[in-house]
Amino acid sequence: MAPITLTLTADLRPYGRVAADVIAPDRMATMSGAELAALPVWIARGTTGTDAGATIAARRTLPLGALFTIEGERSDVVRLRGDLRAVDALGAGMRGGTLIVEGSVGDEVGRGMAGGSIAVEGSAGHDAGRTMLGGQLTVAGDVGDRLGGPLPGASRGMMGGEIFVRGRAGREVALGVRRGLIVVGGDVEDGCGQGMLAGTVVVVGRAGGTVGEWSKRGSVIAIGGARIPPTYRFACTYRPAYLRLLYRHLRTRGIAVPEHAIAGRYLRYCGDMSELGRGEILTLDGPGDA
Repeated sequence: MAPITLTLTADLRPYGRVAADVIAPDRMATMSGAELAALPVWIARGTTGTDAGATIAARRTLPLGALFTIEGERSDVVRLRGDLRAVDALGAGMRGGTLIVEGSVGDEVGRGMAGGSIAVEGSAGHDAGRTMLGGQLTVAGDVGDRLGGPLPGASRGMMGGEIFVRGRAGREVALGVRRGLIVVGGDVEDGCGQGMLAGTVVVVGRAGGTVGEWSKRGSVIAIGGARIPPTYRFACTYRPAYLRLLYRHLRTRGIAVPEHAIAGRYLRYCGDMSELGRGEILTLDGPGDA
């Protein structure tokens, strides 16, 4: 079955940001072309239009067909084309299917997704994978702040699934994560692993600023190094066998893990001792045997 292809044709500047959480492959799988075109998309700035001859002031939604040309119907594979950096919430809440974005996207891509896969071939904005429950989110470029984090004011971030970012990430990666896997191929900024309860974060680059503060459980693996908080205690130096399997899995997802990291020794620190103290930070100590 041919995929549904959405090509952005409208100039989004007059509308500000666009919330397109209706673009989710599992929900589009049973829709005709006409039904797809009628889906409502929220816009930040109101517009004017007519409905049965009457003027509508500052309407806040537009039909999907007013912004995109739509090819195909009744498919759980959706492909998007165009400059989508002002388009937020793509794939939000999806439970299955495949969403492919040929370029960069805005904020909250994959928010609350529970299944299926999203592949962003460019970069993503803030809050990618927010409150994710399952499935797989892959971003070929960079992402903004709060990757896999919680909703505003909430304590629970990502609760399942896998996120792979091949580039860099901003602040507060894995904020409040409960379970799941987050991998960043480049550097991350301050606040990585803050308030984690469980789950695993792998940073192939360097974890900047503070790492693992107020973590109760969970693992932060900083291959490129990290500044260890004073509330963590050194435990041992070892070669975790499970990391070899994990790193080979990451390579199949396009994450470039250096060979010396696969065979190397790691320094293990336990903490945060101001909390339960059952979390850990691992940093690469030295190369392993050839």
